[in-house]
Amino acid sequence: MNLRIEFGREYLEEAVFEGAVSRLRPVLMTATFLTLFVLPVLFASFSEGKLRDMRL
Repeated sequence: MNLRIEFGREYLEEAVFEGAVSRLRPVLMTATFLTLFVLPVLFASFSEGKLRDMRL
């Protein structure tokens, strides 16, 4: 945030908003990837049929 203020952002509120938006994007991308691709694969691999075949 201090860098944003030093490099041309005069208002603190604007710097805080831009910092929050720049951090929110990678978090949303990670959550979307996890939801769409990883969780269905994990669910399929640990379904009931496969759990019966596993020996603990």
